[in-house]
Amino acid sequence: MTRKLILALLALVLAAAPAWAQPAAAPATAATAATVRQPGPESLALARELLRVARVEEGIYRAFELGVRQGAGDSATPELMTMVGEAFRDEFKWAEVEPQISALYAGLFSDDELRAMTAWHQTPVGRRVAETTAELSLGSQTIMGPYMQALMPRIMERVQEAAEWPTPGGR
Repeated sequence: MTRKLILALLALVLAAAPAWAQPAAAPATAATAATVRQPGPESLALARELLRVARVEEGIYRAFELGVRQGAGDSATPELMTMVGEAFRDEFKWAEVEPQISALYAGLFSDDELRAMTAWHQTPVGRRVAETTAELSLGSQTIMGPYMQALMPRIMERVQEAAEWPTPGGR
C-alpha cells in the first residue's frame, strides 16, 4: 500500500474513533434524560424492525466504503476496496451495536412513531432515502467540516470573552 493510502485510512479511523470509543451506554444517554424513555420489549422490537427496513446495517457498510474511497482518492483500486471491505465486514459486528441503536430509537420515539417510520421506509421515497443515507451523511460531513473549522475559532473567542465577564454577585 502506498503511504498516502495508509495515511488516508488512518485519518478515517481517527476521525471515527471518538464516536467508536464511547462506552457501551453512550448511545442511550446521548440525548437528554428528559427525551429518552426506558423502552419495553415491544418498543425494542419495533425499533429493530425499523432498522431492518431502513437498511441501517447496509448503510454502515456503505458509509465505511465511501469514506475509505474518499480518503484513499486515486489509491482506491478495486483490489484495495475489496481487501478493506472484507476486513471491515469481518471485524464489524452489527449484532454488537444493533441492541444499542435499537434502544436509542426505542427511547427517543413512541411506538406509533416507530411504526410510522417503518411504514414510510417501505414507500419508494423511504427506500430511496435508505439507499442514499451514506452519501448524504458523507456529503454533509464534507460540507460541514471546513465550515465548522472556520467557525470554531470565533465561537471559542466568544466563549473566552464571556468567561472573563464578571458574573452577578461579583463571583
